[in-house]
Amino acid sequence: MFVCGDIDNNIRKGEKMRFKKIHSAFIAAVLTCSLTVTPVFAEPTQSELEDQKANAQSELATLQSDLDVLASKISELENQLIQTGEEIAQAEKDLAAAEKKKEEQYDAMKLRIKYMYESGSGTATMDFRRYF
Repeated sequence: MFVCGDIDNNIRKGEKMRFKKIHSAFIAAVLTCSLTVTPVFAEPTQSELEDQKANAQSELATLQSDLDVLASKISELENQLIQTGEEIAQAEKDLAAAEKKKEEQYDAMKLRIKYMYESGSGTATMDFRRYF
């Protein structure tokens, strides 16, 4: 048994060595392929840089005009808001004046009714006296 165990161990060692060789060869092949596939990026030319600059300036001009339009809209909306606020304040003043006038008219009507009742000159009191 001892002899068979040695033979078996030697076979396993041989398989391990062959696996290590295949593994090393595979890694070497992958590294070689990755080195040959790596692209080289060149720096942009002056004309490309000028095109990029022109595009950026065009975009900046567009954004600036959009900003100007938005600022004018904001200004218009602020003016409308101020005007609406003034209209609301005037409406509140008009409401207060109307309520005050209503109260004054109500008090005057109460006085007239009271006077008509006390003096007996009202039509309701005259009609009532006819029946008695």
